[in-house]
Amino acid sequence: MRPVLLSLLSVALVAQTAPAAKKPAHHAKTKKAAAPAVKDPVLAKVGPAVVTESDFQAVLAQMPQQQQMMVQIVQGAKEELVNRIAERKLLALEAEKMGLQKTPEFARSLNQLKDDLLAREYLKKETPSLQAQMKLSDADLQAYYTAHLKDFKTPEKDSARHILVLVNGPATNGKGVTEEEAKKKVAAIQAELKAGKKLEDLAKTYSDDPGSKDKGGLYEDFDPNTMDKAFAKAVETQAIGVVGEPVKSMYGYHLIQVLKRVPATQQTFEEAKAKVSEEATKARQEEVWKALMAKLKKEFPVTLTMPKAPEPKVNVTPEAEAPKTEAPKADAPKTEAPKAEAPKADAAKPEVTK
Repeated sequence: MRPVLLSLLSVALVAQTAPAAKKPAHHAKTKKAAAPAVKDPVLAKVGPAVVTESDFQAVLAQMPQQQQMMVQIVQGAKEELVNRIAERKLLALEAEKMGLQKTPEFARSLNQLKDDLLAREYLKKETPSLQAQMKLSDADLQAYYTAHLKDFKTPEKDSARHILVLVNGPATNGKGVTEEEAKKKVAAIQAELKAGKKLEDLAKTYSDDPGSKDKGGLYEDFDPNTMDKAFAKAVETQAIGVVGEPVKSMYGYHLIQVLKRVPATQQTFEEAKAKVSEEATKARQEEVWKALMAKLKKEFPVTLTMPKAPEPKVNVTPEAEAPKTEAPKADAPKTEAPKAEAPKADAAKPEVTK
């Protein structure tokens, strides 16, 4: 338990990148008695600094609810967390003594932290408004469902058996037989089928498909759209129960026997409501975020001034160099090696993260 707890406490301290801001002293200008100061118990002394109860609570608030409960109920957990906060203060005091707070890197990090904290405070303040904009009614969900009917379909589910005769080619990594040999093998299998043998039994003997060979070539309840196009077309058009003519795919030749087809069905709004709500919520959140950014950019225009990426230099290898030619004789036309043009690099598109 203790090693896990220490790990959680360390994560909490990393997440809490800035201590709670201390309120400035306020001196009353009137003769009224000042309100008694709220006591902030000192939990630890670290040289000239202290760790107070408010410091502890600020770190604790950064932790997930379950971890907060652990700190509150596990014996010695609060003391351990206070010790961790004290250790952080020790490091900070030593860094300040070394003048690290005066470096450009520290100033840059401080500015970034300031931006991050201010952005969080702004979003916290705007949360009620943003949540109100993101709220979806049943009418909104119904409208989203109607506009995206194709996204709420149960796909077609088919079952079929097949025998694959692998043909040597790009999709088979050099495995399989030649085209001519494959046709002969398919013809031999067809002859056995005509003689009364079952495709299920022949698949176990002849099929080159490791995914279905041991199951008699069986694939059950698959979406034909996930299969090779030629295979899928045959499954969707062949007569059920009949072994069709050989079908050529990128892998080779197939003898297919369709067992059943369950057509795609449209889910009703009620059946798809949970998924509709999830997808509609994502879409609305994106809309609200874009609207917020557009509003802020009107007040503070954003212009990307990034320099264009330099074109890469072409390194000419010895093999790519033009062959050397002897000095031309009189009246012989001079030849120049063709110049290699550097390919133009497309500007990298930055990812925008929220």
